[in-house]
Amino acid sequence: MNEYQKYVDENTFLLNETSIRELLKNDNGHLNNVTIGIEKYGYGVLLLKDNKVNIDFSVFMMTGLGRIRGYSIKLNSSDEKWMRYLISFSIFIAKEYEDLDPVDTYNTLLSNCRALFEKLGFFTITNYDIQRFDRLNPLLLTSNPRGTILIYYEDKIEVYKSIFSHVVDTNKFENKIYLMHSESSNLIKIGRSKNPNTRERTLQGRDPKLNMITYWDAPLQIEKDLHNKFIHKRVRGEWFDLNFGDLNTIKEIMSEYTTS
Repeated sequence: MNEYQKYVDENTFLLNETSIRELLKNDNGHLNNVTIGIEKYGYGVLLLKDNKVNIDFSVFMMTGLGRIRGYSIKLNSSDEKWMRYLISFSIFIAKEYEDLDPVDTYNTLLSNCRALFEKLGFFTITNYDIQRFDRLNPLLLTSNPRGTILIYYEDKIEVYKSIFSHVVDTNKFENKIYLMHSESSNLIKIGRSKNPNTRERTLQGRDPKLNMITYWDAPLQIEKDLHNKFIHKRVRGEWFDLNFGDLNTIKEIMSEYTTS
């Protein structure tokens, strides 16, 4: 167990229906929609203590599936590792609720945190803001008395790609089995092609927000095997509603066709 998982274990709390009802007293929208079944999941952030130079706060998720319950974790804005803790918390939640994606969960919770920081007078800037001006070598100056907080969002495609670190052996089979993500639909395509990168560019003509995750040199039968494995998650054709855990399952299945 690493230090981030240890922190989550020690600082994550189960929210029962009574505590969630208390949280909902000042909410008239998103979170209440969860309790009446309009939305499956809700996310929020709660100020615990304003220390002027930093704040203690709690982020939480809740669901009305089966029964109203949720989880929360306590964080401090001055702790340089608080976003790493939030990532581990999001992974924990995604393991509890398999239809949740840890990257989406993390980014949603982070946006809630940013809204709280801004409301309390902190200046926030994201990694995407910095990337926009990276080539200009900018110098950030702010007179905000409460200080600046960097908000680092995770890129889903880069996280998905990081799951797979294999080297593709291109000499064994004529076709490649590939995984491709559509940002528009949030679905993943399990397909085959002699040249996956060319296939990616072809499909991008229809949907510009397509990105190759990875591919393998493997028998054509493997594509069919993967389709059958995740048939319960097929949305249409070769497109599947796969989550983080499913990708790790595919990684294990395809280990026979990878080189470290």
